[in-house]
Amino acid sequence: MSFSKEDIIKYRLDRARETYSEAHAGLKSAFNRELILTGKIPAAEGRVFNQLFTFRQDADYKDFVQFEEAQIDLLFPQVKTLIDLLERLIASE
Repeated sequence: MSFSKEDIIKYRLDRARETYSEAHAGLKSAFNRELILTGKIPAAEGRVFNQLFTFRQDADYKDFVQFEEAQIDLLFPQVKTLIDLLERLIASE
């Protein structure tokens, strides 16, 4: 059986997207299961993580995604809080 160059390229790109997406979705699930549901990280910070995850997925997999500067600026203090919490959690483990 012979495949065209275009078929092979399409197949490899599709597989890369599937693998990449599954790995990142697994990270999101593990983060929520191990940190949010156990109360190690407050639910509010979990929502920040999930919003960042969604933004990243959109930027990677949707065409022509743009984010508004004001929208991103609002996230900075929340992201700093999340990072601080994660650093403290890591230091305490």
